[in-house]
Amino acid sequence: MARTPPPDYGIIYNWDGTPHGYSEYPQTAQQLVDLIYAPIKDTQVGAMTWCVGAEEARWPSKQLPLYGSGEGRRYDDVEHTRRVEGLWGMYDRGENPYGAIVRGGRELGMHVYAAVRMNDNHFWSDKTRTAPPLTPETITSVSRHALTSVRKGHPEWLLGADQAPRWASTSWNLAIPEVRQMRLTYIEETCRLADWDGIEIDWQRHAFHLPEHDAYRLMYTLTDLQRGVRSLTDRIAQERGRPFYVLVRVGATLETCHKIGYDLET
Repeated sequence: MARTPPPDYGIIYNWDGTPHGYSEYPQTAQQLVDLIYAPIKDTQVGAMTWCVGAEEARWPSKQLPLYGSGEGRRYDDVEHTRRVEGLWGMYDRGENPYGAIVRGGRELGMHVYAAVRMNDNHFWSDKTRTAPPLTPETITSVSRHALTSVRKGHPEWLLGADQAPRWASTSWNLAIPEVRQMRLTYIEETCRLADWDGIEIDWQRHAFHLPEHDAYRLMYTLTDLQRGVRSLTDRIAQERGRPFYVLVRVGATLETCHKIGYDLET
């Protein structure tokens, strides 16, 4: 099936998923949809991208760590309780929040994309940002939101303090094949959650994926993963008989992208 370009959306609006915490528990799928589209209906927005997360599956996955497992479903504040338990409550009631999000956007004439953060590292410190940055050596003894057992069990898969800014030392090293396969598994499950119009690959959250001084040399590894994504989306497009688009969020200049390891031309 030949690829076709997406329409000219005018404005693409990204939601980072915060409406999960806007309602008291238990939030319903309809409440979530109403909150998502309230600020963008009757505007010039032509497409909306909805962040499904970064590493923990916010759906009943058999292969990936589940949302809230990084903290053992014990939360430090009300917001995280609402976000995590509200979502699982929807599934307990038989609701599909992602299908509802897509339908809500379609009713407003928008295309709806899933968005995946490729290397999110918000757990580098505590919520006050006063704790020292975690390192691969100290990560095993900490329990924090989105800090999964997989990451803690494989410190050798992380960049390390000599290969990234100190706060990003616990980011994944995507030069490692097992890490790339893990990210591709997450992306494939995301793509099949609902009848999305496509997926956004957010390379900028956060933009440290390769050893700092070798990123240019190793950029072929990120290209390898991006090609895996494209192969996946081409298969989905073939299966359903219409396009499955791919957006990428990258750096602002070619020089910056090359330095990080994004080979945009290829």
